[in-house]
Amino acid sequence: MADRITLSRNYKPSHYKLSLKDLDFQAWTYQGTTTSSIALNAEELKIINSELLDSNSQGPRVLQSTACYQNGDTVTISFNEELVVARSYKLVIEYKGLLNAQSIGFYRAQYKALSEPPASVARGENGSPCIVCTQFQPIGARRAFPCFDEPNMKATFSLDIELPADQTAVSNMPVATTTTTTTTTEETTTEGRKRVSFETTPVMSTYLLAWAVGDLKYIETWTAHEYRGSKITVRFYATAGLEQQGRFAIEEAAKVMDFFSKTFDIEYPLAKMDLVAIPEFSFGAMENWGLITGKTNILIFDEKTSASTKKELISSIVSHEVAHQWFGNLVTMDWWDELWLNEGFATWAGNYAVNHLHPDWNIWERFMGEGMEGALIRDAMRSSHPILADVPDARNVHQVFDQISYQKSCAVLNMLANHMGVDTFLSGVSSYLKQNRHGNATAEHLWRALAEASGDDIVANIKPWIEKTGHPVLTVTHEAGQLILRQSRFLAVDDMKPEEDETVWWIPLGLRSFAEKEAPIINLSLSEKEMAMTAPDQLYLFNGSGTGFYRVEYPRDHLTKLGQKQDKLSVVEKLTILNSASALAFSGSGSSVALLGFMQAFADETSPQVWLRMLRDFSRLGQRFNNDAEIFRSIQALTRSVIGRMVQSLGWEPAAGESHLRAELRRSILEAAFLCESPSVKEAALQKNMMYAADPDKLTIDPSLLYLVWAAGAKASPADVVPTLIDQWQQSVSTESRVRFVRAMCIVQDPDVLRRLVLPFIYGTTPAGRVLRPTEMRPAIIMLAKQWPARRLQWEHVKTHWDAVVAKMGTSSSEGVGRVLDVCLSACTDAAEAEDIDAFFAEKNTEGFAMTLAKVKDGILNSLKEIIATRDALVLFVRLVGVRPRHGLNQLVGIWVAKVGDAVARRVDDVFVVVVVVVVRGLDDAVNGALDGVVAPAREEVAGVDDNGVGNGRGVDKLARRRANLQAAAVILKEQRDGAIVLVFAGAELADFIFKDVCLDLWVMEQSEGIVRGVDEAVKMRLVKPEAHGDGPHDLDVQLLAHFEKGHHFLAEPIHLALCRPVVPKVFVRLAANLEALLEVRGPLLRPLYRRRRRRSSSAASAILGRRRRRRRRRNDELLAALAKIPAVGGGVGQTQRFLVGGRLGEKSGGARKDGGDGGGRDGVAREVDEAGGLEAVQDGAGGGGALGGRAVEEEGKVNEL
Repeated sequence: MADRITLSRNYKPSHYKLSLKDLDFQAWTYQGTTTSSIALNAEELKIINSELLDSNSQGPRVLQSTACYQNGDTVTISFNEELVVARSYKLVIEYKGLLNAQSIGFYRAQYKALSEPPASVARGENGSPCIVCTQFQPIGARRAFPCFDEPNMKATFSLDIELPADQTAVSNMPVATTTTTTTTTEETTTEGRKRVSFETTPVMSTYLLAWAVGDLKYIETWTAHEYRGSKITVRFYATAGLEQQGRFAIEEAAKVMDFFSKTFDIEYPLAKMDLVAIPEFSFGAMENWGLITGKTNILIFDEKTSASTKKELISSIVSHEVAHQWFGNLVTMDWWDELWLNEGFATWAGNYAVNHLHPDWNIWERFMGEGMEGALIRDAMRSSHPILADVPDARNVHQVFDQISYQKSCAVLNMLANHMGVDTFLSGVSSYLKQNRHGNATAEHLWRALAEASGDDIVANIKPWIEKTGHPVLTVTHEAGQLILRQSRFLAVDDMKPEEDETVWWIPLGLRSFAEKEAPIINLSLSEKEMAMTAPDQLYLFNGSGTGFYRVEYPRDHLTKLGQKQDKLSVVEKLTILNSASALAFSGSGSSVALLGFMQAFADETSPQVWLRMLRDFSRLGQRFNNDAEIFRSIQALTRSVIGRMVQSLGWEPAAGESHLRAELRRSILEAAFLCESPSVKEAALQKNMMYAADPDKLTIDPSLLYLVWAAGAKASPADVVPTLIDQWQQSVSTESRVRFVRAMCIVQDPDVLRRLVLPFIYGTTPAGRVLRPTEMRPAIIMLAKQWPARRLQWEHVKTHWDAVVAKMGTSSSEGVGRVLDVCLSACTDAAEAEDIDAFFAEKNTEGFAMTLAKVKDGILNSLKEIIATRDALVLFVRLVGVRPRHGLNQLVGIWVAKVGDAVARRVDDVFVVVVVVVVRGLDDAVNGALDGVVAPAREEVAGVDDNGVGNGRGVDKLARRRANLQAAAVILKEQRDGAIVLVFAGAELADFIFKDVCLDLWVMEQSEGIVRGVDEAVKMRLVKPEAHGDGPHDLDVQLLAHFEKGHHFLAEPIHLALCRPVVPKVFVRLAANLEALLEVRGPLLRPLYRRRRRRSSSAASAILGRRRRRRRRRNDELLAALAKIPAVGGGVGQTQRFLVGGRLGEKSGGARKDGGDGGGRDGVAREVDEAGGLEAVQDGAGGGGALGGRAVEEEGKVNEL
């Protein structure tokens, strides 16, 4: 590691006495006096005077400073005498500081008052009231007072503050005294002020000191247990009117304090605990000892406006910050490179506490799906860093406050705790805390304590996890009855260099066999590059507990089997499988196509966490291609199809007594559907928008969904609605509603509105009160970065107004600029963007955010490689499986279609068709029976018998005729050049024809129990109630249903996937049309897989949908013209033709014209388009078949346009 830039260790502080006065709320300045002892940190502070008091045995004396030299964030004070070693001195410094507006150091924070505050309260530029408060982590204390601002330069602190008498001051410790003061100058005498002095703190680091002043009110509660003879008071402070909304937060804090005091066997050491809601705050919250501060909209819970999921967020944040009272405050890391000892432990202990208090919340499942997964994704980048980070300069430490220091370190601790046993782990942790109480520690102190508790060599196992970048992938292969396990470093792109794969990790395998449903997890581990073990007889799973911080790559057939055994998998196991499958797919060692197919097997999942996991993958995939219009629309359609059933199931209204997890899933599902342009969701949101405008109180949806309601209006009329949203944002006193207004306007994609209204609102500085403050910008930047072209327009705005952006975030706040760049550029995906970023920053000083830029460019490189590797296969897949059918069969088929698409896209250039052939038992007999019924009335003519009963030689054998039709269709198939998927329910005869005469390659699916059930479900769903689809019963329906009722399954043999190249989708449907014509029934097995009743749109929705209708009509006309050019293959038999449109089956709906043919040999084409522009049918009457060809089809509702 590089040499650290630190203050001299020739002296160290023991105590600070800090006195603040003359808080000027007009000039935003203050004065202070601090006593400490000689080169120390000071930034944006003006040193007025300094002197050194020498208390020696001969009596006290004063040493006046001879020079004071300030350089950047340090000040050096010189004296005319040499200081004596091992003697105590008192350094007294008078200085003047600034109350800045950058949320760092001692700063001012504006808010919307619920009631008129006292006249003495500070006012911002636009007249909004302010509180003044502090945020010192990591190096902000030097902006508030001269100090030794390094974590291992601990001291005690005593603080007194002069403030207006009608305001409140809070700090780490309880108030010691309050006195009335009068300030007299040459010009004025100021009365009505007071001086509040606080008790002396324990020994602690400078970054843990904190205070706040303003119109603050509080509520309080107490711990259940007594400490040193009394219960501890827990208070919640907020600006007047918000204090009651902190009730849940302080109740959680009190419970967690009791829990940790018992768990760690160390009592909470202070006399009180306060939580303070800060209106402008750079982070979520801060663990100042005895005075936890946090962003107001995160800590409060409003029964009217807060989402039901908010309590879990509050509990997690409060538990994390209370855990810091032990991890970070009582025992502090020695230097910033050991930040993980603070943050990793606080994250782990916070989750542990939430799980104890709320086991039904399944917090560890959420951690697996979100926190741990986010860390795995970040850690797979080359720009990642070890948990034990290299931080030579504390001014850059903000760059390692990231997923590695928080989430990866938590995951590694959790992996270690699971291996040791949680009780043993906690015993070692308790020893670590006791041995280093009030001091600084390193990882070595922790390893010794854990080794003593467990008796194991913890260091050898865990050191690579802490000191090396990255994590492994465990690759599993089958060889001669054995499992071969190999570990290698996992990278986000599959281009490992040998020198990058030298680390050997200790990997707890967590092997579970499915021989028994509740089979125990076998505690094996891998500590070498490769090992062999006997293969289990049954299905198996690695990392069964989900605590291992690594990926698992199974053989493809084994992964498929795991996907088919969902009933035997826990939620944790499903997340483990999906997380690894996703990472491998996006890295290029797997395939995003295979991932999409695999995820379709989980489409009936009920766990919110599993769904949220899959939604993140769809979102990630969409962001990869959101500037590629051709594929992005298809990905949107695919997403809509997968989540369609959940949209219907969850709806907009909360169910009585539902869990907050289900409410969160509803928000995520509806948001995904809205962003994917779901017509039904957009229409519903517009209707609710009108309801809200008429009477907000009558809209009973979850408050977290309001932003979608407002966004619907903004997308419908952006130029009119966005200014209104800005007005409502400005007027709102609800911090949560303000965030929702911002998110709603950022969904707008109108370039003019974005440039003229939205971007100036986010990044501008004037007019005050009508632009976002720096701490409010993040949600807006994220929303724009996720969408195209908003992402490009946002980056252009940042470049054009770079100096203004830097000024807004703070001229010396590289941390703030880095956060803007991180979220603004993290979704960039192409080479042009990477080149543009490099060019823009080529001549700029990027020291404060160099790691952020490296991460951004790493992400772009990874995305670019993934796009190049997967685009063609993905295009193919979304054409093949554009819509998820509503039955279990096709969910399973989707997995195999993905495999076929992935395999073939790697070896051929032109597109193709995959025919999924389901051979239905008894279908041949049913077809023959149906044909007999159709042909019987005309048997004599067909058989070639004249009026005298003499054969005329013109008879055609039924079977020969059927074969002729199928062969004619095959000729057309071989002449076309496009691609699609066709699902064919076939008898053995038709299947044999496809396999022998049409397909180029063939795959066979395993005939599992799930597939058998899926076929039964798929077929029966079209037979039990055919009248529900507008049809009456048919002979084919009756015969097949009777077959099923005898107890037989429909599936006759394994499902085959036949590859046919090159063809067009319409032609394969003509094959289906030929079959249907031969049967002369209305195709109960060939109906559209989706249908719904047509609904009349509201006037607002109709206006918005108008353009979509016109586009559909044009597309339908083009398709009809193409269809008309395809020769009929029916030998004069009229056909009702159903065909694929963008991967979906379409069918005629309502009022078909009956002039399909003139009976004289011409082909007549009749068509009709419904009022919304959705193509519903083509009726084609071939020569001599006009009457049959003109058969009307009952109204079935239009194809579901997702």
